[in-house]
Amino acid sequence: MVESCIRWLGIMYLETKKRALLVFLSLFVGIITYLSVNTFTSSLGLENYLREYYPHDFEIVDLNSKSSDKLDKNIDEIKNIEGLHQ
Repeated sequence: MVESCIRWLGIMYLETKKRALLVFLSLFVGIITYLSVNTFTSSLGLENYLREYYPHDFEIVDLNSKSSDKLDKNIDEIKNIEGLHQ
């Protein structure tokens, strides 16, 4: 009788160990998956997307403001600019 109880407790101990290992492994995989998805979705922000796929080095200037006239004069004074259309 005592031997069967000890054997039964030994089997339950092994099952508990396996169950605990499975729980910790599941938590680890879940946390890594969450962090990966979170990092990926945060990298898809509009500013990051535009910086990566549309690397233009110009700004849109309001043509009705007087500052754009001053900017146009400054650009006209610069020499050796290729592709400047007037």
